Amino acid sequence: MFTKNDEKNTQSFSVHGILYTVSTIVLIACVSVFLFGFASPKQITIKDGEKVISAQTTKLYVEEALAEQNIILRAGDRVSAPLNSKVKDNDEITITRGTKILLTDGGVFKEMYSCEKTLESALIDADITLGEHDEITPDLKTAVTDGLEVKITRVTIETVKEEQVMDFHETKIMRDDKQADYVNVIQEGDTGWAESTYRITTRDGVVTEKLMLSQNVIVEPVAKIVEYGTYIPNTVQTSKGPVRYKKVIQCNATAYDPSPASNGGYGGLTATGMRAQYGVIAVDPRVIPLGSKVYVESPDGGDSWVYGFAIAADTGGAIKGNKVDLCYNTRSECYQFGRRPATVYVLE
Repeated sequence: MFTKNDEKNTQSFSVHGILYTVSTIVLIACVSVFLFGFASPKQITIKDGEKVISAQTTKLYVEEALAEQNIILRAGDRVSAPLNSKVKDNDEITITRGTKILLTDGGVFKEMYSCEKTLESALIDADITLGEHDEITPDLKTAVTDGLEVKITRVTIETVKEEQVMDFHETKIMRDDKQADYVNVIQEGDTGWAESTYRITTRDGVVTEKLMLSQNVIVEPVAKIVEYGTYIPNTVQTSKGPVRYKKVIQCNATAYDPSPASNGGYGGLTATGMRAQYGVIAVDPRVIPLGSKVYVESPDGGDSWVYGFAIAADTGGAIKGNKVDLCYNTRSECYQFGRRPATVYVLE
């Protein structure tokens, strides 16, 4: 059965419950405002260059309020209030847009923006530093203007040591007593090695100078020694191909035949005992030694006439100095030949 005491307890519980619920709601609301910015709208003014935006926002921080208005900030732009500061009612937020600079840094192009007045302060503001040897154009004191073209060349200079193979050289010994195709290796060559110190300069990552400062030879290279022949034998073109000769003589040539009329009382025998026949010539032994093999032709290289291969096997009372007498088989051939200038090659 429901009693008065029960009624009293019920009334007491209802009052306490209501107070507890209200307190909880207020506490939650306060925590929400603190944590999530669920606060009453605030009137703000955003000045972005010539553009002015008046807006209400419930955002807690300046960065959030700008994002709410789809305002994108670039590196180098400036905001009058820290982005992590809280928004207050009637705040005026001013955005100063940076001036565009066209920067090529180490060969890489990019656009950067800065509110600084000089190029030097703009680079400092953008955390761009120059090395000891880096080069920049224009000068750091140049005023920042829209579209200013800036080039930074990254220059490094370093000293390095390298092990280096040293090639051997060839020592040539020329032998004029050997023919031109003669080659004789007296000593084989061998490489050496050294430790070299270089100063290397790079510009934007490309080596532009490599200067040897010093070289310490550890193992000397061994030279290769080779003998080369220099003698080029003379040759004359014949029906049998090129033939080497050791002497060439310009002569006056006459002709004779094996008959007693031309050969006197020797009965067709030469001074060396050979029979007189085509290919046997009479010479002055002081000019062309007896027994020499020769090749006889006209002085124009054989275009006019060619006697050909012969042997110096005869002499004659009229054959003195640069004179030769060519044996032909018949008297008529001798008359036809007559007296002519001739080139006589004394063969090897």
